[in-house]
Amino acid sequence: FKTPVMHIGYWCRASEQGKGYVTEWVNALTRYGFAVLDLRKISIHVNSDNTASAAVAARLGFVLEYSAQGEIARPNSDAMQTLHVYSRFDTHGLPPLDVQW
Repeated sequence: FKTPVMHIGYWCRASEQGKGYVTEWVNALTRYGFAVLDLRKISIHVNSDNTASAAVAARLGFVLEYSAQGEIARPNSDAMQTLHVYSRFDTHGLPPLDVQW
């Protein structure tokens, strides 16, 4: 059984935001997904209000594939929000990955 599609989700503690950790992690996971898992598509699902997550997707060349209104419930409210789905189909154009262990 082979799953050709993966969805990436991420969360970052407020005190660590803006340091590039999420971008680096998503870059590495995207490369791993295509190179090792032989995926055909990787998507990032983003709440339309979450501009920081949308910026990560944009920095890594994920393109807006579609938006779905009313897919996300707003916390402590009856209001519904829009889900944006950003996708990549290969690693072409990803920024270099500089990981040191």
